[in-house]
Amino acid sequence: MAGLTERQKERQVTRIYEIIFLEQDLEDGEEVPDGKMKVEMQPEIREIFLKNLPMGVEIELKDLEKHMKQMVDTIVEHLYEKNNTINKEFAYGIVTYIVADLINHNISYTEISVDSEFNPMYG
Repeated sequence: MAGLTERQKERQVTRIYEIIFLEQDLEDGEEVPDGKMKVEMQPEIREIFLKNLPMGVEIELKDLEKHMKQMVDTIVEHLYEKNNTINKEFAYGIVTYIVADLINHNISYTEISVDSEFNPMYG
């Protein structure tokens, strides 16, 4: 991906994560598995998510894909504005993974019948 060495990829991931996430202090007695950290999204990134996927709003699957792509594009541009040493091609892959993972863990999916003969009383 993007012709980067493993070391360059590690640096790119670190730069990307530092812009997207804000590391949180652990509470007393709180433990995080090795290789993990407690983070929250930076406010600017959270705004990009909320602009494209407002809370409590139903969205069709075909529209979800469009909104995800828009989020990735916007986040990658934001990353590059914050740090122009970020490799955009590499960042697209990382940001796509982050967006998909966050959506997968935070959105509930419900199939809704659009059949005009559908009656919820009888399934």
